[in-house]
Amino acid sequence: MPFVTDSQLSALRSVAYRGLDSVATIQRQAQVETAFGSEAQWSTVASGVPCWIRAMGLAANITDASYREVVVGSFRVHFAVGTDVTHGDKLTIEGETFEVVDINKENTIQIFRTAVAKRVE
Repeated sequence: MPFVTDSQLSALRSVAYRGLDSVATIQRQAQVETAFGSEAQWSTVASGVPCWIRAMGLAANITDASYREVVVGSFRVHFAVGTDVTHGDKLTIEGETFEVVDINKENTIQIFRTAVAKRVE
């Protein structure tokens, strides 16, 4: 017997998705050939994507950079399972821009597709 049945997982998702109260635009970078070689260009993968963004705790925000502690703005952004978002994507949420640094693709039981993102200043 599975730990969580498909019907239980579906019920959990339907409740959880009610909390997706923000909207994101997802952009992905691609190399495009030009007359002078190639250049990186951003293209919109999806817009109007429901999401829930929340700041990570301070302990998760402290990183070691050149032997000194630096506080970075890290956030968890939750999407519906199956949302096309991946490492390196750019998210625009409520007028702010974020870069995806990790996603939860290895989780066995996924209620959300979760991206860890840092604020781009």
